[in-house]
Amino acid sequence: MEPKPKSLSKPLPGFPESALDRFLSAHLSNSQYNRLAWGLYPVVWRTAARLRGKRNSVLGQEWGADNAVAEIVDEYIRPYLTRTAVAGEIGVGGARIASQVVEDVSEFYCFDVSNRMLRQAQGALASYEHVHYVKLRQPECPAELRGRLDFVYAFDVLVHLDLHSIWRHVLTMRDLLAPGGRAFVHTASIATPLGWQKFSGQKGFSVGGLYFVCPDLIAILCERAGFERIKESSPDSKNDYLNRDYLVVLEKQAHPAP
Repeated sequence: MEPKPKSLSKPLPGFPESALDRFLSAHLSNSQYNRLAWGLYPVVWRTAARLRGKRNSVLGQEWGADNAVAEIVDEYIRPYLTRTAVAGEIGVGGARIASQVVEDVSEFYCFDVSNRMLRQAQGALASYEHVHYVKLRQPECPAELRGRLDFVYAFDVLVHLDLHSIWRHVLTMRDLLAPGGRAFVHTASIATPLGWQKFSGQKGFSVGGLYFVCPDLIAILCERAGFERIKESSPDSKNDYLNRDYLVVLEKQAHPAP
């Protein structure tokens, strides 16, 4: 009998996977639970930060190692930004990522389902006058922003969404972009070492436990939405995000196939 493989990595910290999390995931729609969870999270985070004496920390830093996040930003976001670009983040949260790239563009849009999260981001980005804050009640492109952006990304957000919700967000990103605009999509993957390890140890789906897909599924969604894949991730044991997830940069086709 072969020995049981050792754990490849410690789980990424962040939203807790628990019995309550599984219960709510089973009894609320994915969109309902995510609105509830991310509406309450800033309140819980601020309380925890005060108790730990970390009043100046940024919401979201607890979800991943700084060096791992920096590698993702440097490889999948920053290369696609320019000083004249209009960019945006879906699920901005506490502006953990936005605060690192907001100076690289001429205009930046923060999108979120939670008013509390938007206020948290606004506090973190208060010194920047070229930032706009938009609540997305549903994953739909606001009419006034259709074709407005050059680059849009969703990092550590779609990992919590079911496949239909991911699809609707991919469509929203497409509609936000001008032809030739680019998007960065990040999902939890069953095809990676850490992703399979986590998935196979679960009893069922939960928002905290993530929704696992595979690159082929995401490729179908992207193609149907009129995107071309221009950069994809490969598993890397030195970065838990790369070892657990699938990351892809997309380009909106000027004339997508029917």
